Amino acid sequence: MVCTLRLGIAVACLCSCAVALAQVGLSNTTPVPFETVRVRIARGVVGNFPQRSQYPVLDEAATRISMAGGKITVTLRMLGNFDFNEIPPSEPVDLAIGQFPPGSYDVEVLRELPDGTPAGSIGTASFTIGAPPAWLAPAINYSGIWWNPDESGWGLNLIQHGSGVIFATWFVYGADGKPVWYVVPDGTWSSVRDYIGPVYRTTGPVLGSSFDPSKVSVTRVGTAHLYFNWNGTGLANAGVEMNLDSGRVFKLITPQAF
Repeated sequence: MVCTLRLGIAVACLCSCAVALAQVGLSNTTPVPFETVRVRIARGVVGNFPQRSQYPVLDEAATRISMAGGKITVTLRMLGNFDFNEIPPSEPVDLAIGQFPPGSYDVEVLRELPDGTPAGSIGTASFTIGAPPAWLAPAINYSGIWWNPDESGWGLNLIQHGSGVIFATWFVYGADGKPVWYVVPDGTWSSVRDYIGPVYRTTGPVLGSSFDPSKVSVTRVGTAHLYFNWNGTGLANAGVEMNLDSGRVFKLITPQAF
């Protein structure tokens, strides 16, 4: 199966000499399963053609990623015409190419002219994903915004990393009706459906031009327990139990659809 994605990248480019393949790198050459892998291209590389170029700027809308088998191709289309002498060296490119199961993968970054004519390879890289580590974690990624449709106004943001660790932020209202933020920065899986981690309450100064970090406070206030319910065909719901200094709170939540 071949899939194609379009990504937006803004890069201004300058060219003068041939590009070494080593200038294309990866965020991690040995990622864990389903950890996000990113391609990184050094400053000044994208528009660095062997000869003086009239196409030094990257076309954001036409930049794309395709995958066939274990080969991932990143294609960067150039724009023109521009006055080469007024274009600065390109900024570093850093783009996510996806999350992958165990296996070996090759990545190649290509250039093409505004009309789609191939303009050579910028470089290649490769990475290998081994078997899942020994920690207990589910194969399902529960990242997303969770809420209770009958209680609009509060919710739970979940980001599940490739390591299995969940970072959660819980936005609610306090007893005085004002917004309160809780955060669960880490935790452990007691089963493939149960996740437990410490809860902290955070406060800080008004966001403005002069942010005072000394006014930020982080206070441990309890423990969070997430119960995920998987029915075999789709995610049904989950339960979140917060044992806070103010008492126990239990709510049923479901992913918010977009």
